[in-house]
Amino acid sequence: MDTPQQRGKWSEPFDLPNVGAHAHLLHTGRMLMWGRRDTPEQSMNVFPANPPVPGPNAKPADPATCTPFLLETKSQKSTTIKQPTMPDGKTNANLFCSGHTFQPDGTLLVAGGHITDGQGLDQTSVYDPDGGPNGTWKAGPKMGKGRWYPTVTALPTGAALLTSGSYRDIKADKNLNNTDVQQWSKEGIASVTSMPNTPFPLFPRIHVASSGKVYMESPPDIMSLDLASGNRQWNPVKDIIQRPGGDYGCSVMYEKDKVLFVGGGTPPMARADVLNLSDPIKIKWDSTNDMNFQRRQHNATVLPDGSVLVTGGTRGDGVGAAVNINDVRFNDLRPGRPVHIAELWNPKTGEWTMMASEQTDRCYHSTAVLLPDGRVLSAGGGEFQLGEAANDPQDSHRDAQFFSPPYLFQPGPRPQIKSISKDVIECASVFDVSTNMLEQIKTISLIGLSSVTHSINTGQRLNFLTFTKKDGLLKVDAPPNARSCPPGYHMLFILTDQGIPSEAKIVRIVATAEASTRHQRFTAKLVSENNQPPTVLDMRTQVRQEANGTRVEIGITPTCPYGLSACWGGAFKALSNLDGVEQVDPIPHASGSTASVFLKDAGLPNLDLWTKQFHSYVRETYSLRGFEATLTGTVAVRDNSIVLAADEARPEVRLVPLQPEGKVQWDKFAGRPQRITEEEAITYNSLTQWSSSDSGGLVTVTGPMVCPPKPSEVDQVKPVARTTGYGRFVSRRWCVSVYVSQPA
Repeated sequence: MDTPQQRGKWSEPFDLPNVGAHAHLLHTGRMLMWGRRDTPEQSMNVFPANPPVPGPNAKPADPATCTPFLLETKSQKSTTIKQPTMPDGKTNANLFCSGHTFQPDGTLLVAGGHITDGQGLDQTSVYDPDGGPNGTWKAGPKMGKGRWYPTVTALPTGAALLTSGSYRDIKADKNLNNTDVQQWSKEGIASVTSMPNTPFPLFPRIHVASSGKVYMESPPDIMSLDLASGNRQWNPVKDIIQRPGGDYGCSVMYEKDKVLFVGGGTPPMARADVLNLSDPIKIKWDSTNDMNFQRRQHNATVLPDGSVLVTGGTRGDGVGAAVNINDVRFNDLRPGRPVHIAELWNPKTGEWTMMASEQTDRCYHSTAVLLPDGRVLSAGGGEFQLGEAANDPQDSHRDAQFFSPPYLFQPGPRPQIKSISKDVIECASVFDVSTNMLEQIKTISLIGLSSVTHSINTGQRLNFLTFTKKDGLLKVDAPPNARSCPPGYHMLFILTDQGIPSEAKIVRIVATAEASTRHQRFTAKLVSENNQPPTVLDMRTQVRQEANGTRVEIGITPTCPYGLSACWGGAFKALSNLDGVEQVDPIPHASGSTASVFLKDAGLPNLDLWTKQFHSYVRETYSLRGFEATLTGTVAVRDNSIVLAADEARPEVRLVPLQPEGKVQWDKFAGRPQRITEEEAITYNSLTQWSSSDSGGLVTVTGPMVCPPKPSEVDQVKPVARTTGYGRFVSRRWCVSVYVSQPA
């Protein structure tokens, strides 16, 4: 029988005031947490305040409000604290779906928040844990546009990088991706760059290497940003073996310049890979063993010995779901799908060992945090929408459990840190640690404080520190510079030769005086420049101005329940890599869940190849519903059918009537293709009459590229284009089901 010495041990669950969807270990040792709404009776959103359960007799609920709480991990006592507010000092700022990181002084920076799914707050907030008994909130400056699902990353300069998120553009009347990359510092907020013609994925996984470069891992792509360079542009890392897409997987910097990326994707993967950032010229993925379970919506936590604990997540793929299959695929909570068994990864061997089982489902909106005593707090899960309704109440978990890893059950005493010679440790300095077990100490590790949500925890990077033993003390070398260890509070652990860690002391790391002055000048320089990058609307204008080839509209359904506009980054990248595509409209069409691409010429695509290429990039994170083309040509009558005559770029195209279910545009409320209008239904007949008249000639037509061939055509007509296929339709000729036409 397995023992805690082999598999660790979970505590019994204990209640929390709310779902711990956002969790932060403060330098005071307490936890700060918050959820989506204060009670199940509230709306899931701030505005509009929809009822929790829609129906003919449903009434609007009170808007969702966010009341954070503090948790004492030793006593399990929780205390609700004052709500964060907007700049007016009165209106509640709902910080659900925000991004966050700790600043060098131990305050917590929060960017964005929640209005409704896909629409983020234009708000920054700062929590000061030293501001009175329960800390204080302060509204910070606005960012210019909201951010929902952003990533906030601590930089070596002491500033923070604000990346991605979505917001509502009132003028355009749609949710858009925030492509403005901003720097937050004491000097203010400044725009520093954007993604060139490319929207970000939401909650991108971002890490800072010891070179100072910022890396965004959005498999299969990796982008790098050097803020110190002249152009400050995101650049793709080239000549790297690609890793399959892993949406809602985890990444953690478990050692200097080494990032473990684990799980994620649709269907969920067990795959794990190590991204080595040590050489900026030769960035590469190194393989490691697969987990024992497929997972997405899980958490990964680095432990004092450098091992990585993976908790929660679901292995379900939605197959067999009776309703809302994409919602189920996104976060499959059906019996047997959530994974309760934790796993521990050994970076030296690459092996995964199954740990003890947690009692509660910890999937979407769950969190995990390493505590100073070496345990891991696992909390949250739930509080998401299924269509217009809230999830089943039993799937929202207002509780938590502690996991004690096997190292806490090994024979022998735990070492103790009696004292540290410095309260503030400067980079490149030497400091003393006094312990009761000097001769047994083999390892000293430094781990950043966790600030985690939605499987993202960029603050928990680990550094192993070198040391000597002299005069009854551990003489410890601080990190060499702020690039290796961003300034701020960290947990210092000492470990015996048996791998048993001490309880941590929380210490503050600062840059050298010379580096601090240089960093302040650099951040101030960026604030003074405040470069205003193009918005995604500017990018769309540029794309449409430069596009000369065939426009193809593609019906795309995301697994993500928030629609294509919110869950757009992966689809955009996949479309950009399709054969023959020159430009992708950076804004999808939310009303019909479609996206526009423009070819390099006036030809037509190979749909079989496109389908394979698209799914090789995103796997099943999105599904393709169909392809629609807009073509211009000379109309003619051929064999009692109307056609667009062949030209230099494309073959002859037969035009046929649009079928009732033929449109690629989707009606999300009806769960079916959008209905054709009366005008669209008669377009083909009108075009037939027009082509037969003396006014016939050049025409521009739009319609789906789906057309079942007549039985006689299959064998008797010579194919004029490569065979294409979509769903049940297979055509030996290029055909377009027309529903829009006009003279060219």
